[in-house]
Amino acid sequence: YESEASQMPQKLQEAYRAWHQAVTETEIVSSTLVLAGRRALGREKDPELTYGEVLFFPFYRLLDEIVKPRPGEVFADLGSGTGRAVFVAALCWPALAACKGYEVSPPLHDDAMRCHGELSGSVMAPVELHCADVLQRDDWAAADIVWIASVCLSDATLREIAARLVGLKPGARVIHMTENFLRDDAFERVAEDPILVEMSFGVTGVFVARRRGPSE
Repeated sequence: YESEASQMPQKLQEAYRAWHQAVTETEIVSSTLVLAGRRALGREKDPELTYGEVLFFPFYRLLDEIVKPRPGEVFADLGSGTGRAVFVAALCWPALAACKGYEVSPPLHDDAMRCHGELSGSVMAPVELHCADVLQRDDWAAADIVWIASVCLSDATLREIAARLVGLKPGARVIHMTENFLRDDAFERVAEDPILVEMSFGVTGVFVARRRGPSE
C-alpha cells in the first residue's frame, strides 16, 4: 500500500497509513464476518446484506471534489459495515462535528469498533458507531452528509429512507448509488450523470443529491 500512499498529497499520507493499518481486509470480511452477521440476523439469503466497501482515495476524492465537507458538519453512513467510509471522513476532515455509522450486522459493527480503537491515537473527527437498523433510528436525519451504498437495497427500504431524508436541512448532501432515487422536488442532482467511483467490487456510478431550501 506504500505505492498508493506515495501518489497522494502529503497531508493525506498519514491518514491513509493509519486507515490502512486499522481496517480489516475486505476478503477476510467477506469470507467470515459477513456470513456470521447474516446468520446472527437469520437473514442468510437477504440481498440487502450484500457486502462492499469504499476505497480510501476514490472515496476521499468524491467527498473532496463533489460533496465538499465543511467544518462543523455531520457525516452519516447508513450501512457502515466495518466503518471504512466513516473513518475516511473522520481522518480527512477532523473539523467535522461528528462522523456516524449505522450497521445492522453485529460482527461488522464489532469490527468497526475494533478499528476505531486502533485509530484512537489519530487526529480525527469524533466518531459514533451504532449497531442498529437505520429504519429503527432517526437521529441520522440531522446529518449534513449522508452516504448510502444503496445498490442492493430494496425499493421498499429506499422509499422508507427517502421519506426520512426529506427532513434533512437545506444544503444537506446525500451520496447514493441508485439512478431513480431522490428524484422529487425536494432534491437536486449535483451532477446529472453518474460519478464513476472505484469501490472494493469495481467501478460504479454514484449520485449526489442536495436538499433544496424552501425558496428553491
